[in-house]
Amino acid sequence: DGIEAREEGFNAAWAEAATAGWDTPYEVSPGDFSIYWWPSMDTDTAGNLHMVYMDPLWLDVFYTSNQGGSWSPPISVIGNDLYGMCPDIFVDDWNNVHVAYMTSDMIGDTIHAVSRWGNAWGPVQNVSGADDDCWLPSLVRESGPGPVNSELHVAYAYDDGASISIQHNQTTGGVWNAASNTASGADDDCDYPSLDIDGADGLHLAYEYWDGGGDANIQYNNMPYGGA
Repeated sequence: DGIEAREEGFNAAWAEAATAGWDTPYEVSPGDFSIYWWPSMDTDTAGNLHMVYMDPLWLDVFYTSNQGGSWSPPISVIGNDLYGMCPDIFVDDWNNVHVAYMTSDMIGDTIHAVSRWGNAWGPVQNVSGADDDCWLPSLVRESGPGPVNSELHVAYAYDDGASISIQHNQTTGGVWNAASNTASGADDDCDYPSLDIDGADGLHLAYEYWDGGGDANIQYNNMPYGGA
């Protein structure tokens, strides 16, 4: 879901793949005395780049893009949330930007998301329902139903106190469902979900699973369009 940029030092850096090989990396995040982690990047239909990354000192999530030909000044996207961590970005087929991240509701860690519809950022929303110990969101949006009716989907790790599963939630009619469903079946020690969506709006999920015997495996699951 998007193109992952890598850390260079402790700042987000970008390198372009030219015909002859990789170009020289250069710094995207601002400041000489700064620490930035967890970059996530995607492209829009015009080839513009959109990036989010986190500031681990202030626990904030910043967004920037190169739509104007150079990287824009970063802006915080977490609204009034206490903090934001581990962001993921997805740009849909109509160039709307969607960002999910881990935060807190004062009870536990939840997943929140915010979208830029056109040029205006919408409100921050809770996308993990009643799940209260969540992390590492991965976010996508459908394309087939059109710019208004296409739904958003998120996957994240969730610890219910007895096991750690990968949960899936989505919007219905543009509103996030109050309850998630389990996407990892009986696997009970899961982490690091990666969610993708195909041209038919089918969902594809990969995640890490510790099988109880000391082995960490990569698991795959899928759900066709219209599933629940």
